[in-house]
Amino acid sequence: IMDGDGEDKPNDLLKLIKKSQDHEDKIIVAKRKKRSESILFKLLYKIYKISFYFLTGKIIDFGNFVLMSKNHINKLISMPEINNHLAASIIKSKLPIIKIPIDRGDRYLGKSKMNYESLILHGLKAISVFSNQVIVRIIIFSILLIFFLTIIVIFIFYIRFFTDFLIPGQATSALGLLMIFILVILTNSILISFLYSSINNNYYYEIEKNFESLIVVEKKSNK
Repeated sequence: IMDGDGEDKPNDLLKLIKKSQDHEDKIIVAKRKKRSESILFKLLYKIYKISFYFLTGKIIDFGNFVLMSKNHINKLISMPEINNHLAASIIKSKLPIIKIPIDRGDRYLGKSKMNYESLILHGLKAISVFSNQVIVRIIIFSILLIFFLTIIVIFIFYIRFFTDFLIPGQATSALGLLMIFILVILTNSILISFLYSSINNNYYYEIEKNFESLIVVEKKSNK
């Protein structure tokens, strides 16, 4: 799988093919060593990879320049996530991967369609492939944050009402603000959980409905 604009260099196909001859059971992917975009774009891309790691626990450092066998393709095309992001779907599939460091080439003509808006959308699509892990990590982070804020609230409350230590008059305001933060985080976590459950239920409902439709069509064709 490769782009035809020159950024995936045809000469590098030999590297992927040679490596696959020694590892026929593995997917061979091109890990980018050098990129030709602007400094800002590279920075945003780095932020995307760091965000992907913290939200999913996985490292993503390759794109669509990939060599795979028919067996690998058969497994990947059965994954609905592949419509969102190929590289992330390969990682989620847990198929064995070998990475080869390869520089990105220069485009033959025109400009890349990957602007800053596209990069953000690209990153969100990659993260969405691991929606289960992301939801769990967000909830865990929210619980830890609520626990931390609760300790601060208790500490301020104790100093304010049970000690002679004088603190600024803003302590009450800070206490109220922290309570609001806790409620907002708790509410968002609950909403995210219910939203995910709803989306998941609808997804499996659609699969079941489509499967039943296929059975009806097959019965009619057999008649």
